[in-house]
Amino acid sequence: MKKSLILLLISCLPFAGLLAQTDTAVARLKTELQQARTWEQKMQSLKSLIEYTAFLDQEACSNFINQALFLAEETRDRQKMVDIRLHISRSFTTQGGIQSMLDKAEAYCTEALKICKANPGLEKEEIIGQLQMVRIHRNSGRSDKAIETSNTVIALANDFGDDSLRVIAYLGMGRNYMFRDEKLNSYKNFLIAESIADQSKHSSKDWLQISCYRNLAEFFSSIKNYDKAIDYYKLVIDYNIAGKYGTDLMNNTRTVGDLYRSAGNSGLAQSYIQRSVEIADSIKSFEGKIQGTLALLNVMLSDHQTQKALDYLAAHKEISDYFASIQLGHYIEKAKGIIYGEIRNADSALFYFRKVEPIFQKETNIYTLAQFNYEYAYMLRRIGRPKEAIPYLEKAMQFSSQANNVEAMSVMTAYLDTCYRETGDFRNALNYAGLHQKYKDSLEVLGKEKDLISLEIDAEKKKKERKAKEEAAALERRHNIQYTAIVMLIIAAFIILGSFGFLKVPVSWIRILGFFSFIFFFEFIILIADQQIHHLTHGEPWKILAIKVGLIAILLPFHHMVEKRVVEMITTQRLKRESLKDRHRERYPLHIPAVLPTHFI
Repeated sequence: MKKSLILLLISCLPFAGLLAQTDTAVARLKTELQQARTWEQKMQSLKSLIEYTAFLDQEACSNFINQALFLAEETRDRQKMVDIRLHISRSFTTQGGIQSMLDKAEAYCTEALKICKANPGLEKEEIIGQLQMVRIHRNSGRSDKAIETSNTVIALANDFGDDSLRVIAYLGMGRNYMFRDEKLNSYKNFLIAESIADQSKHSSKDWLQISCYRNLAEFFSSIKNYDKAIDYYKLVIDYNIAGKYGTDLMNNTRTVGDLYRSAGNSGLAQSYIQRSVEIADSIKSFEGKIQGTLALLNVMLSDHQTQKALDYLAAHKEISDYFASIQLGHYIEKAKGIIYGEIRNADSALFYFRKVEPIFQKETNIYTLAQFNYEYAYMLRRIGRPKEAIPYLEKAMQFSSQANNVEAMSVMTAYLDTCYRETGDFRNALNYAGLHQKYKDSLEVLGKEKDLISLEIDAEKKKKERKAKEEAAALERRHNIQYTAIVMLIIAAFIILGSFGFLKVPVSWIRILGFFSFIFFFEFIILIADQQIHHLTHGEPWKILAIKVGLIAILLPFHHMVEKRVVEMITTQRLKRESLKDRHRERYPLHIPAVLPTHFI
């Protein structure tokens, strides 16, 4: 439980970068909007304003949305009308696990899809809209609906033939199964996505591959294979460094630190997290510094340094101030409640949980509700109140069941078994012990490690075979180009050699060019024969030597004979032409009079 405490806080920050210094950013964007002259400039400013205000200022956001929709409607361009609705939908989807935001995202996405279906030529936009709908269903806990929509999207993307859409569609399906703890199905879809990305000739091939690596890293982290997860994230980081993507580099470096923390290596975890904070300083990312601070706090909790973590949180008041400024202060209050529960300070733990309970219980997102109720129950049992913990655990169990989260249900039933035993209710304890075993067995079936390893090996083998074929094809193309160039060079040499019979050049030139032309020609024959010799002899040295000796015994005298005759023929032809010209000049000498006739004067 302690390991996931602050991670929950970090997961609430996908939009926090937009919220840092929001007032300044909104003021700047409003000025840009007023100064915008083209349609594109106005729309871009409005899109940014919608992103910044979607969470903090609903009234202002609504105003910007109306302006953007009006701007798009005026064009009567269906593609632009769809694009702005999908952008609004994505802006609301990023707002953590807040169901009211996801409901708005769904409404605008539905509008976009209606326009797509009513107007031909918007097939790509429809696929993008369906991909957005998959994300909304998944984040809302509607896993069955997410999978159903993903199947539709995969069919549409395969028909459309765009590799980027196909990769994203299969990654979405993989994430759907990850949310349901169906590890095997999740891994299969991630491998399909990776295979498509590797074979793709799309202009964004590198980005598609990196997207696959990031999802595979998350997958291996979910099955606690942290070494493999770090391997994939290192590939992502190398891509970030090469492309100078500072924000991504900061986030992924911190993620590697957190993976080391999960693997129990606190030293390396702190090193990577500290590096991410340094990157945040270099790119002036306030959000990055906050998340780095939270990650370091997480390391302390993992090392059972609970009091130190509490002191650290109190010393870094900027964390609490920041969360309060973005209206998420209740997450910090809840974190304090859990930490006080860890050190069994019952009064303080209960104070903070009772303070934030009304806020969390108003939320309708099943993931958020399941997490909060479990954490409340965890705290109650830690302070010696297992009977009070049971109702919260049962609520958490209910929400986890709605989300088809088998792993969570396994944890809840084990905890309910413990709480009922501690209260002396052995009948219910036995019942939940049986359920726990059932869910545990289900998890073992869903995530068979042998099957996963077999799939991974098979995928790696296919990847290597595909890479070998591509390298062989590239090598063959390169060799063919070289062979063609050599043939053209030999032909050119013989053409020049033949032309020497008509040009006035020294006889030594003819002999030198003839020597090298025939050297090239006969060596080229041996080069071509070399491959066939190795194939026929299977690399046997004595066989290769015997065949080459025989071949050279035939070619060498033939080479000398042909070279000698051709050079002599060209030389003779050249000498004959010069001799004819000399005789012609002797027979018909050119007489130039000493004095020109008078009519030329």
